[in-house]
Amino acid sequence: MKYTWDGYNDWVSATATGRQAFTWSTGSRKRGISPGDDLFLLRQGPEPRGLIGHGVALSEIYQKTHFTDSSKISNYVDVEFDTLLLEEHVLPLDDLQARFPDVNWTPMGSGITLGSSSKEIGELFEAHARAVR
Repeated sequence: MKYTWDGYNDWVSATATGRQAFTWSTGSRKRGISPGDDLFLLRQGPEPRGLIGHGVALSEIYQKTHFTDSSKISNYVDVEFDTLLLEEHVLPLDDLQARFPDVNWTPMGSGITLGSSSKEIGELFEAHARAVR
């Protein structure tokens, strides 16, 4: 997440009391996400950087009008977030890089595959989220 998500703190509050469905841009990614896939939200850009969210895909990737420019088409997935953390509660990028060095934690684009580390990353994030909430 490199841009400012208007109303993000409201979404954090909403996921503290239950799951929240949302349409999420996948950037240039056009395939590789299926319903039921775990999706993690990685905060990039200025510090603090790291994981701040988890959800489950509700759809495959589809195209519709861009969220800020109606003359363009973008790629989206419907996701149900179960956890969104305040930026100050991020699971730090340095910790992720040290524990999972084979994962590209600084991608140029949206959407990376976590491969066999996905389950362990999910467990780590879940424990971290419980500790900071």
